[in-house]
Amino acid sequence: MDFDSFMSQAWDDHATDSHGVASRLTEQAFALLTNEAQLVRLMNSAQHVHGEHLHEWAGGVACFDALTASEFFVFAGESGQTVRRCVASFSLSAHEDFHLSALPESDQIRVQAMAAANLAGVKPARGMRLLQAALDQAANSSLLDTDTDTDAMHRALAVLGHNLAAALEENASLTCDEAKLMLMASKASRVHWERAGTWVQVERAEYQLATTHLKAGDLVQAEFHARECGRIVVENDAPALEQFFACEALGRVMRAAKNDAAYRIACGQARAAFEGLEEADKAWCEASLDKLLEG
Repeated sequence: MDFDSFMSQAWDDHATDSHGVASRLTEQAFALLTNEAQLVRLMNSAQHVHGEHLHEWAGGVACFDALTASEFFVFAGESGQTVRRCVASFSLSAHEDFHLSALPESDQIRVQAMAAANLAGVKPARGMRLLQAALDQAANSSLLDTDTDTDAMHRALAVLGHNLAAALEENASLTCDEAKLMLMASKASRVHWERAGTWVQVERAEYQLATTHLKAGDLVQAEFHARECGRIVVENDAPALEQFFACEALGRVMRAAKNDAAYRIACGQARAAFEGLEEADKAWCEASLDKLLEG
């Protein structure tokens, strides 16, 4: 098995066998490495599994100690920067008084957001405080006096916000703090995709805002963002896949709002978009269409 195949399987398994995947990342993936870029991917996966799934801060640090022994580790390179961010995120998760002053400002912002994701499943209130601190620092950063759109923090916050919101949205039920953190993360993703992404990422962030507000029971905001998603799709003559999910989001919201007429229209539009999909996309979108039409 090559590195890419291993990582694909590990990603498929990590949510249901987090302990097993954590062991495989250091015991098996390590031997498959052929370059620094792969080592960085391995490190990011290890941070996600140890931090967001296992909540094992000390175990995460030990894992990274092992990974730095790789022949492909470069202290001054991307792998060295990744280690410093990931280990700092574990330390900040474990200790409220951990200081980030030794890190560059961009990394300070990213580490606080990473720690917020680590804590979302165990201490969502503290996770909210950390994410808010990261967003406040990003909004007032000296980096805004330079070429802000190119700083890595924007894409990092956009991706992390999306993943954090999506993970919380999957919960069967949410506490008040979890719901607030989910919405904060979803909004952060939208703000930072505006800087770091294309219209596609912005449109998908609007989709997520619609679904997270729907999950939180705020149908007014859910409809607003579903229609914003649809507006961006129309303005950019989007392909069928983007059209499908814009219609699916609005249909879900209209069903929850008991607006039968609007729900039927959205369902019809979703069906039409579905028929325009490539066969590979139909295979994974069919379940979403069926669930939409259940109502």
